[in-house]
Amino acid sequence: MPKQTLLDAVEFQRQSCENIGSPFYCDLLACALSEPALDRPFWDALDQFEGNPMSTLSTLRILGALHDLVLSGEAESLAATFPHGDFPGDATKAWHELDAVITKHRAFIDSRLESQVQTNEVRRCAALVPGFLEVSARAGLPLRLAELGASAGLNLCWDSYQYRFGDVTWGNDDALLTLETDWSGNHPEMGPIQIAGRRGCDLSPLDMADANDRRKLQSFIWPDQPARQNMIRRAIRATESTSLNLEKMPAGDFVGEVLDARQDGEVTVIYHSIMWMYVPEEERDTITAAIKEAGRSATATSPLAWLRMEFADSETAALWLDYWPSAEAPHVRERLADCHYHGTSVRWFGAGATS
Repeated sequence: MPKQTLLDAVEFQRQSCENIGSPFYCDLLACALSEPALDRPFWDALDQFEGNPMSTLSTLRILGALHDLVLSGEAESLAATFPHGDFPGDATKAWHELDAVITKHRAFIDSRLESQVQTNEVRRCAALVPGFLEVSARAGLPLRLAELGASAGLNLCWDSYQYRFGDVTWGNDDALLTLETDWSGNHPEMGPIQIAGRRGCDLSPLDMADANDRRKLQSFIWPDQPARQNMIRRAIRATESTSLNLEKMPAGDFVGEVLDARQDGEVTVIYHSIMWMYVPEEERDTITAAIKEAGRSATATSPLAWLRMEFADSETAALWLDYWPSAEAPHVRERLADCHYHGTSVRWFGAGATS
């Protein structure tokens, strides 16, 4: 692989860590970039991975693998350099520990490079839920939920949490987890939402009853962000009693099944958050065409919605809604909000915004 391709991918991730608040990973990747010799185990592992290092976020995959080894107790010397408690971490010492750790655990590192990033960031629900509220208000029907890239299903259980949208509270009053976001703009109609059913797909769904899967999910949460770590642990507890239907299959096949199973008396809502970039272009085109075709047969008693929180630019995600109320009514495509990648802030535009 061209050396510059690897350098660009790691620099992109370094900047992302800087922008989204992980100074430890930012500094660790800066150390790597200062010694870009491809015979170093870190660079060699990335170089041997056959996927596109930018689109697959292979840098995050290797960082997640290293964090997993720290969490499992398999890399004690590295763990001593990682953030823990009041210790912010020592990126320079961590970089010097990586050679031995990657060499010793190379088979594990390589296996994790083959597995996509799965943060299942639950605070993204704070950006998604206003979209569900908008769909519910328009349709006046129960929501049939279908999430693409559902990971462990924590964002498929968004009605298990309580929310604070600025000074407005909505959701489960008995929730174990309250998700807060810095809100600006008006609010959608804060009415009740009825769920007709839920299912999700992922290429490698994670089972939160399995200790290894729980640790894998936590390994993708950056080690110097303990609030996010605590949030995902509480989300796991909050969703223990929710019945999930997670299926291991490509998103394109899953969407086809969901669209074929539409029923009268409910609105089908296909949704996803920060996963579209992981889907191959041809599959994205297939999904888009299938949803648009299905929208032509939507009815007032069986409308269709496509809600997605995805990258808008290097610092912002956007919440888009495509809605087909019926074959007679026009299809609507709106940019409902801009938001932080992790859902920490939402700027609400609401109905009618398209740019």
